[in-house]
Amino acid sequence: MGCFSGLIKLFLLILNLVLLIAFVAMATMGMLIRFNEGYLMDLLSKAVEKWPVRFLHDLIYLIQNFGAPVSIVLIAIGFLVAIVSLIGIFALLCKVKCLAIIYLVSISLLSVVELALIIYIYAIPGNMNKIVEKLLKKTLKVYGEKTDLGTASENLWKMIGLGEGEFCCGLDGYKDFPSGKELPLPCCKKYGNETSPSPTCTETEAAKENVKDCKEKIEDYIGKNKTVFIAVPCGLFAIQVPLNSKCQLFYFKTLQLL
Repeated sequence: MGCFSGLIKLFLLILNLVLLIAFVAMATMGMLIRFNEGYLMDLLSKAVEKWPVRFLHDLIYLIQNFGAPVSIVLIAIGFLVAIVSLIGIFALLCKVKCLAIIYLVSISLLSVVELALIIYIYAIPGNMNKIVEKLLKKTLKVYGEKTDLGTASENLWKMIGLGEGEFCCGLDGYKDFPSGKELPLPCCKKYGNETSPSPTCTETEAAKENVKDCKEKIEDYIGKNKTVFIAVPCGLFAIQVPLNSKCQLFYFKTLQLL
């Protein structure tokens, strides 16, 4: 029995250590997304390979200003699970009953929260699209403003409108953009390569051209990359399953912690 208990203890220690490292990395990624432009540049350059560097800088600026809730969730869940894993390691090594109980309750609650988030974002059809569209609507509100955010929003919608070799305009059409502002050139089926005079796009021209919205293009992109988005959270959750099952209670009883 002593040999069996030792193997179980080693197994749990390794799992908790993997969990600790993985979620510290997750929290670190959240902080890098929020504060480190260089990290985001590397990440986005792989996701949108065809975008010029200057437009990637604008996209990064928008993400860091409007994507704060995403990075905060990554940081919060990352550090919470890392702390709980650390408690589990101490409970195993020091055989402290109180820590073992705190660990079991905490890892169970966090796993339920994570599973609920995964189901809400990835499993329920359309929810991931809604989250992305909500962030994009925030960029529409600052479109045309004489600020860095306004300029970044203009460039973002220009690149979306020109992407995939097909014109599109706004999230739901040209009326998404503030009235009285120049619209993105794709709304008027213009590339912007002309040198003189500098091309413009007005509401009247956009209404005449009636370019379709970009919602379908955005949803197609999300659909194609959904596997990448879901792989990491599901992988981390899978590690927690053995630590969260009924056999976990058996392990702690075997180790005489409960």
